[in-house]
Amino acid sequence: LFAGPEVPWAQVALHAELVRTLAWSIRNVSIRKDRDFVVLTEASIPDDIRLELLGDGLKLAYFDADSLLMSVPSGYEWKLSWFKGRSLKPTLGQLAVWNLTSYDNVVMLDDDMLMVAPCDELFSVPVFAMSHDPAPWGSHRDSLGARTRLNNAARVVQPNAGLFDHMVLKLQKGEFKDHSLVQFWGYDLQSLEDAFWTDRSYRAGNVHFGPDGQFIGCSTHRPGLQQFDNINLSAVRPSLPKREGGIIKVGKSDAIHCVLPADYNFFVDFKSVYGLVFRQVSKQDIEQRDVRRLMRKAVDLLVASGSLRHQAKVLHWPGPLRKPWQRVHPRSRSGWDTLWW
Repeated sequence: LFAGPEVPWAQVALHAELVRTLAWSIRNVSIRKDRDFVVLTEASIPDDIRLELLGDGLKLAYFDADSLLMSVPSGYEWKLSWFKGRSLKPTLGQLAVWNLTSYDNVVMLDDDMLMVAPCDELFSVPVFAMSHDPAPWGSHRDSLGARTRLNNAARVVQPNAGLFDHMVLKLQKGEFKDHSLVQFWGYDLQSLEDAFWTDRSYRAGNVHFGPDGQFIGCSTHRPGLQQFDNINLSAVRPSLPKREGGIIKVGKSDAIHCVLPADYNFFVDFKSVYGLVFRQVSKQDIEQRDVRRLMRKAVDLLVASGSLRHQAKVLHWPGPLRKPWQRVHPRSRSGWDTLWW
């Protein structure tokens, strides 16, 4: 929750309400109701908003935005539009989740999300895992082959102050400004994190859970890559840990990170849904105008690509001007928007 002095009170108050909505949805569906809900914010948060959050039983953890300012290389300033459009300092504040060292495992979600089914199983994941861009075009290819693009809306973190300092140092030094992922997607925190983890450890595929909801490993196939060569991770990285039946057995000490399937980051904004449903449709499909069939085809594509494993558990409205709270009149809302309201 960005709450620096440069952010208007109304903007902080709006996003505080979004946090409360997300927290309500999590408590409403979670199996365990007693887990802490922590809001990462700045110490300058207005007192009335602070009291409102605390009154809802939420805990606050503070980060110093000034010490986490992004060091932007000369000529890259124009790529900070995400921050400028929201009247925010270009900061690495989201990375402060790694400093929550009083917790063994943290599941972090953006405030433009809504949980609609239990996700307690995520707390059993012992390694870093981040959601990915489920769009069929959301994979980048370079000399190392195709990679699933990370999306930092949802992640599982094992807080580590040393790793936090190391990550911030590398990003502030601008070490990844010429990285292929950053050059391809842009100089923003999401792409910088993607580059950092690409260079730091092996990227496996989706997290997997057993019948008891406990983590059993990560798949050898990264989601979303079947559109290219159905790349098998073992063919690219021959020194991976033991794998059984397409599942990599992962422990806390393994130099590996995993991907969260679209179940935990299901894009429901108009642009994403429209692009997915009408991507590569044939002339015959258009002439038949059977939208429900096209929607089913889109879901089948997500499943076939490995992006969606079971069902949407966490909904996400990415991008500006596509948020459900901007759809005040009921007639302007999609079914997903109505669910948020």
